[in-house]
Amino acid sequence: MFNSFLKLTSICFALLLLPISIMAQELPSSSLYVVTSCYVNEGSSFLDAVEEARATIPNDDNAANMMFFRQPIAGTNFEKNQFFRVVSWNNLQHWAQPRSLPATQEYSCDNHNRTFHTTRVVGTNGNTAYTDTDVAFVSARQCMVKDGVSLSEVYDWVDTRISRGQASRQNDNTMVQMSHKILGASPNVASGRMITIRRIGDSRQGYARFFDEQFMGTRDRTLGALPDAPFEFCTDANLTESYIVHSPGRGI
Repeated sequence: MFNSFLKLTSICFALLLLPISIMAQELPSSSLYVVTSCYVNEGSSFLDAVEEARATIPNDDNAANMMFFRQPIAGTNFEKNQFFRVVSWNNLQHWAQPRSLPATQEYSCDNHNRTFHTTRVVGTNGNTAYTDTDVAFVSARQCMVKDGVSLSEVYDWVDTRISRGQASRQNDNTMVQMSHKILGASPNVASGRMITIRRIGDSRQGYARFFDEQFMGTRDRTLGALPDAPFEFCTDANLTESYIVHSPGRGI
């Protein structure tokens, strides 16, 4: 009797694990984005900050993969002279290598309130950002994932719809990323459910061509959240002008 009970218990336990095994999916490899709010100092300009960063960011073995300064153009409640420093690393071990930040005269950054995001490309345009330029428009929206939805489910849903949209447009050379915030709290957000969907133009004009085809044409569009979306809600997108300030591959 006792042996039968043990056998039944083992079978039940195995059945409980089965859905987890079936549902678990591999995600594409990610990079680490570290985002920090920065501010142009009084008497300086955003372009002064860009040029200072290009001249002072070290390019050594421990250097970041890329660094961007992004100035808000369309958004809500951005502060005067605020911009964002976005830095791409291989992983946290890469970020954690010993280094010192250079002293800056043109700008200052809130280094105590960084946010850390895993970042993956979605869609079919894998390497079209900043084509033959170091400045492009970038839009981003934040979405709150529903409870109980896996990251792979979110990735698959976003990847499918972005791919479908890129294939349907004639003037879409934008690259799209999905970032998942791991560190750095957000107001009224719990359990690591904040996703950022970021669209990067191949240039300013390239992003504008996408925008005009997507939003200024005569083709009808569905408004609001799609019924099968894995999100509780998404914000409206903001728009920034993004400058590459560090890129060893580009000699910056």
